[in-house]
Order: sequence, then structure tokens, then C-alpha cells
Amino acid sequence: MFYSILFESKEKEVPLQDAPSALYDLHLDRYFTNLLKEIEKYELDKHYYTMLSDVDTIYYRQEILKDLENEEVLKEIKDFSFKTGLLKKTMDNLRSILKTKGAKDSNYLTYGLILEAAKTYTEAILELTKNWENLPFKSRGFIALKEYLKEYSLKNDFKELVHDVNELREAFDNIHYTMEIKGGQLKVSKYAGEESLTDEINDLFSRFYVESNRNYAQKLTKGLFERRIEVSLVNCLAKIYKDEYKLLETFCKKHQNFDDDILLRFSKEVQFYLGWIESLKYMVEDGLPFCYPEIIPNKQIEIDNLFDIALATNKLSKTVLNDIKLKKKEHILVITGPNQGGKTTFSRAIGQIHYLATLGLSVPGTKAKISLIDGVLTHFEKEETIETLNGKLMDELERLQVLRKQATKNSLLIINEIFASTTSDDAKELGGLMMKWLSDLGVFAIVVTFLDELATFNPEVLSLMTTVDENHNRIYKIIPKLPDGNAYASDIQEKYNLTLPDLERRLAK
Repeated sequence: MFYSILFESKEKEVPLQDAPSALYDLHLDRYFTNLLKEIEKYELDKHYYTMLSDVDTIYYRQEILKDLENEEVLKEIKDFSFKTGLLKKTMDNLRSILKTKGAKDSNYLTYGLILEAAKTYTEAILELTKNWENLPFKSRGFIALKEYLKEYSLKNDFKELVHDVNELREAFDNIHYTMEIKGGQLKVSKYAGEESLTDEINDLFSRFYVESNRNYAQKLTKGLFERRIEVSLVNCLAKIYKDEYKLLETFCKKHQNFDDDILLRFSKEVQFYLGWIESLKYMVEDGLPFCYPEIIPNKQIEIDNLFDIALATNKLSKTVLNDIKLKKKEHILVITGPNQGGKTTFSRAIGQIHYLATLGLSVPGTKAKISLIDGVLTHFEKEETIETLNGKLMDELERLQVLRKQATKNSLLIINEIFASTTSDDAKELGGLMMKWLSDLGVFAIVVTFLDELATFNPEVLSLMTTVDENHNRIYKIIPKLPDGNAYASDIQEKYNLTLPDLERRLAK
């Protein structure tokens, strides 16, 4: 029995959450903002903020995405969702209007909208049922949905709905009328063979016609005045074509609740996947790799060709790919090396991959084996605020204390450039205490630091370094390597023209 395209069963569904604070430091807040702009009408934002704790549900979603890699499947789903994704909301609104006190005058107009919604609904389901017959589904979700759809389309209630829609549409297609607007009056009457002025008007204005590929059509929103005219027109027609409008009223009373909650929930929720696929489009076309992570135990990690997805959207061709692999005992990454070498970007990319994996989405890379986490906690550098009256060090320690209370052994912690505001000796001492806590907790952690000593804290630490070429240019590759003791201060001096010759030249002026 099909339940949802996001959760295999009601028992596996989880309460939706608000956006976690770590999304800001991971730069996923920006990425999701752009993604959600395209699908905001479907109100799915919280599904991108709710991490899953069930591995089977993660694989359930991965299977759906793999099926959508088939272009034929993707097209059919897009078409169905486009036609019916908001139909549930539309029908709830129309039913609400019928119950509104004083809405009786506009009932015929509402009935007509219900008929159009029913027509769209039945045609979309019949088309999908026919086109899905031979599609090669492999996911549990689509296989169950296909079976549900087939059974639903064979039900007598649905067949009767299709028959009544077609019969009523045929009746209304035979309605022809003339409309005369004079001053503030609207006169409606049956069409009696009057001559059409369409051809004469088109011929008159043909001399001004200029062929253009540009579409100048504008979608106009209906105001209160326009709706009153429309209501008046429909009510006039109801008096002229009494039998047809009586059939329409009977149809709506009989089929007012024609919409199937499960199918319309699917057509809305599937936009979770369609939005994700669309957001990756330009990166995939540029050759950047995405894969489906395998969830493994014991904090083991192996990711090939990872990258920062938020950065890649702005710098496609310049994206640098990196690898990471932990040995059995290792669960703390300490990244050192020259500034502006990609340390923070690398740590952010690993955080992104773990977070996206808990949503059941594809992740940047050609291969990914990761452990399931219960949350991403971040400690990135922030500017001092005068409101707290704290120094920068005190602020960092207080924020670190908050992380200590929140973290579990299944969390992912990313600590970026901490203790840079104090003396070297104090930083080493505080850094050592922090490393002991991370080690004792057994948490998976990434520490970006200028303190080389942290990279050799104990055997649970994997030391990584950013690299430079022979000319000390940053190449943004992160490799397993012990710190080399270089501060790369000369690189910074040259970059910002602060070498001794640069200063002497400036002073001479």
C-alpha cells in the first residue's frame, strides 16, 4: 500500500523541523533559499530541514532519485506534478468558498472551477496510468505508487467521475452566447447566428503586425470588480441554460470531494526531489559528480572527489575535488596549512555531505561511505559584539560550552579557527583540553586550526594539510600530511604588498 513518496509508511514519518543553525556556517542556507524559490508554492521547506534518523528511509528516498534519473520517468512525474501539485489546495479553497456565508451568488462560478479541477485531475491520472505501464521502476516508492494508481483508476467511483466530467464538459462545449456591454449594463443572450466580427477586426489590424519571437502576453490577476462581472455573467447564463447548470450543480454536490488525498499528496511532495534535481542541473552539465552515499557504522568515512556544493554553484569550472578516508581508530580531522588554502571550504563540504545524506539526497562526489549523524554542530569565527561586553576568547569559550551540552557521540562537530585571539601558549593549552573532550566523547569532529600541535594529539587524529605549488600558489588540494611548521607569512606579505621593498617604496613616496 502506497503511503507517501517521502516516507514508506505512516510509522516512519517524522515531525518536521525548522532550519538548524548549522546551515548558515555550511552555506546551505543560501543554497536552499535559491532552491526553495523555485518550489515555494509547494511549501516543502521543512522537509529540507528535517534530518532522518532511519537508514531505511534514507535509502527509500535514494531509490526514488535513482528512478528519476530516467528521463522518461522524470518527464511524466514533472507533467503530473505541474498539473496537480496544487490541486489539493485549490479544492480545499473552493469547498471553503461554498461554505462561506453569503457566497451563494457566486456558487455557479465556484461550481465551474470545481468542474475544471476535476477535468484536470481525471485527465492527468488517466494519462499517467497509461504512460507508466511500461516504465522500468526499481524504487519501492514508485512501484507501490504504480500499483495504487492502477487500482484507483479501476475503481467505480473514479470511472463514474470520468464519465460525468466528460458528459458535463460536452454539454458546456455546446453553450454559445453573445454578450453586449453598454454603459454599466451587461446583456447576455443565446447565440442566434450573429455575424462574428473577429475576421474583420483581425484584418483591420493586420497592417500593424510585425513577426516577433517575443511573447508580450501578460497574466492579469483578477480583482474584486472583475470577479463581480464574471459572477454576473455566469448567473445570467444559468438562467438561460437551466438544464446544463442544474447538471453542474448536481455534479458538484455528488463529486465535491473527488480528489484523492494520497495521489495529490504525492504530486506535491515529489517536488522535493524535482527541486533538488533542478538545483543540480548546471553542476551536472558541467561534469561535477554526484553519488548516493552508503551509510556505514563506526564513524568510518571514505569520500572520493568531494566538493563544496554552495561554492560550486558560483565557480563551476574552478571547482577543486578532494578525497578523504579515515582509518579505523581515526574520528577527528585536524586541518592545518596556509590561509586561503581551502581548509574551511573542505570542512564545510564534509559537513554538507553528511547533512544532505540524512535527507536522502545525492551528495557531491563519485563515491561516499559515511556514518549516520544525529546533527551537525558548528563553531565558526564570529565578530565580537559590544552587546555582550565579552572579549572574543570568552565568546568562543561560551559558544564551545553550548556545543558540549548539545553534542552526542553521533554528532558531527566542525570547529573552525578557534583560539586565534589569545596567546600561543594559552591557545595550545585550551586546544589540548578541547581535543581531549572530543576524543573522550568519541564524536566525529573536524578541527581547522593554526595550532600544529593539535594534529598529533593522539592516534585518533588524522592530520590533513592544504597544499601549495612550487611558487607557493594555493591549489586547494587537501592531503593527509603532518604539519610542516611553515607559517606561510611571506605569502601573505606578497599577496597584500607588505614585503620590506613594498613598504620602503610606499614610504619613499
